[in-house]
Amino acid sequence: MIGASLVALATAWTVVVIDAIAESAGTDGRSIAVFGTTVGRPGSPAGIWILIGGVAVALLLWGMAVAVLRGRRLQRRVDAQLEDSWRVPARPRAIPPMPEAPPMRLSRLGPEIALLERRREDLLRELRQVQHQLETTRGRLDEAAWYDRIEEALIILPEFEGKDELASRRTSRREPLEG
Repeated sequence: MIGASLVALATAWTVVVIDAIAESAGTDGRSIAVFGTTVGRPGSPAGIWILIGGVAVALLLWGMAVAVLRGRRLQRRVDAQLEDSWRVPARPRAIPPMPEAPPMRLSRLGPEIALLERRREDLLRELRQVQHQLETTRGRLDEAAWYDRIEEALIILPEFEGKDELASRRTSRREPLEG
């Protein structure tokens, strides 16, 4: 419904613009006439720009109409495919055939494969050693950082040379515990 109304509007506007261009061409764009009636006299440059604007609007209307119609058609096609896919039961897909490859001749590659395997084992051994060194280094750094944090949190109390007066008062009075 919207697509049909956009096509009708685009067609009507295109007819109006084409008639305005045809009738205004005789006046060199100084006046704009539609269906034999002069609509306005804006002058040559402004009249031409107004007609160009009318053409641009007509093109936009046609673009919208075509887009709506194509979108509706695409939506109907997708809906139909979806309905068909729901009607047909699912079945397992066949595995595509593999192209025939010539047999590999590993006999010539035997020494090279053994050399590569030895090299791989050497590299893996070196990698394990480096990882072990890295872990021990990290452990040492973590331990040093732990000691640094403890030293920062340590509170050093001043030493008293005299005896503690409060402790001596408590022992001298021997107050009974309250119950």
